Amino acid sequence: MLVIRPQQYALFEQLSRDNFVQRLAVHLADFGCTSFLDGKLTAIQFAQLALNRCEEVGVSTEFDVVRLAECFAQFGLNLERAPGKSRLRRLLAHPSLPGPAKVDGLIRLLRESTYGRTLVRLQP
Repeated sequence: MLVIRPQQYALFEQLSRDNFVQRLAVHLADFGCTSFLDGKLTAIQFAQLALNRCEEVGVSTEFDVVRLAECFAQFGLNLERAPGKSRLRRLLAHPSLPGPAKVDGLIRLLRESTYGRTLVRLQP
């Protein structure tokens, strides 16, 4: 019989999370939207913040976390650069919607408001 102690489980969970953050950081760097860097954050730090933000709004599947992190990379962690940001924030804060529905709705609303264009912040 195999017994996994709570400390071992926590270690496995942390290693898995760190591995996912590494892969997410590489993906975001390959995604081509580096406006999150601004000289303040590394890609790994941003990926960690994006994962924490996804957990706050109830998005937990790997696929949806990656999609939402791409939106955060393009529009900011609090969607501060997104058109119609108050409506998008209300959607993410909705308590009874499941995570995948939130991400699908958010992406649909962003596509409608940006006409499918990728928005990037220009440096002055």
